[in-house]
Amino acid sequence: MGASTYEWLWNHHIAPGAPIYNFGVPAQLKAWNDQVVRLGRTFAFEATSATPYQPLVNSKPVVVITAAGDGDIFPGGPLGHMNHLEPHLTTTLGFIGLTDLRFIRAGYGEYQDDRTKRSLAKAEQEVDQLVEQLNPKLVAA
Repeated sequence: MGASTYEWLWNHHIAPGAPIYNFGVPAQLKAWNDQVVRLGRTFAFEATSATPYQPLVNSKPVVVITAAGDGDIFPGGPLGHMNHLEPHLTTTLGFIGLTDLRFIRAGYGEYQDDRTKRSLAKAEQEVDQLVEQLNPKLVAA
């Protein structure tokens, strides 16, 4: 496993794109995740400790930009219970110390109607707001 696997640790913010495939994590993201969650590198283990697993990554903002064919799969929607992407990322990234997670969601791509347009507009607005919040110097330039 090369240094490039861990280059993201030096970033001030992390912003992966993650579509929901078949209710869960795309294979490429799962493979990356399996390379990143590593004993001695991103988490520690001490068998005699009351809390044997300890994260080693300093928390930083993680903004996951996700898309789904049906926006009803996002939290609060009638299909929200089928969304395994967000709990998976929240758990695995939180395990290594990345607990400041935010999700920006675009949905209804399968429908290509007003819901799609509204969802994309909302996601774009959320990105703009988050950029302003996380990096006000960039916006002022």
